[in-house]
Amino acid sequence: MVRHILSIALVLGLASAIQAQTPRDVKVTRVTGRWVKVQGTDQFYIQTADNKEVPFYTGTTTRYVIDRRPVQIADFKAGNEVTVVYVNEGERSVVRQVYSGPDPDEKPATFYEGKVMKVVGQDRVVLRTADDKEVTVYVQPKTEYTFNDKPGSFADLLPGATVHVDYDLREQKPIARSVRSIRERR
Repeated sequence: MVRHILSIALVLGLASAIQAQTPRDVKVTRVTGRWVKVQGTDQFYIQTADNKEVPFYTGTTTRYVIDRRPVQIADFKAGNEVTVVYVNEGERSVVRQVYSGPDPDEKPATFYEGKVMKVVGQDRVVLRTADDKEVTVYVQPKTEYTFNDKPGSFADLLPGATVHVDYDLREQKPIARSVRSIRERR
């Protein structure tokens, strides 16, 4: 019995020691810049907006993506606009993913077109689409508005206007990236 209790205590002690060594909150950082060069087999540099050349280290799980397609590190060319997603491991910035073009983890944009039925509060607009569906779209402070080819605002959304809304689906809600007026199709 004592031996059994000691075995359990030893296992629990090892489990907590392993858990203590495992980082719980890994900070993932994202930076954009221009591709500069590859150095060796596990390092590349980008030039950030403040003209600093920053080194990054690759790992066995690093993903390379151009225009949502998997590629090899050699497919990146000097001057390509890139986004690097990395974690700091000691003194090294270890890359999880580097991509050029749209974020490969974002779903492609979707849209609605229809008549504004009503505006609800300061963050929602209800549309009736061409197939007679009523949909609610949520807006955010960074939503861009264009009416008659001129910049606008949420206050310019009026019932009866025909609009095109580009949105992303977040937490099962359509969140507008942009709203623009369109001419009604006849």
